[in-house]
Amino acid sequence: NEYNASCRWELVSLYKACWVESDDPAELEAFKKRKYQYMAKDREGRDVFLADSGYVLQMAQMDFKHIKFHFTSEF
Repeated sequence: NEYNASCRWELVSLYKACWVESDDPAELEAFKKRKYQYMAKDREGRDVFLADSGYVLQMAQMDFKHIKFHFTSEF
């Protein structure tokens, strides 16, 4: 509590986080709508997909061929 900020801890089931982008804005929007419960933004406002299992991540990559999944933020 160094900054006197209140916080809370919640258990999250998370396999892997990855940044997503696409040259196809329509497909990116469709992906974000379909996976809305797994989406977040990083501190720079970039889209982050929070896959809760390897299977979910693999299926997302198969279903959305034009989405680029980055596993480090240096892209």
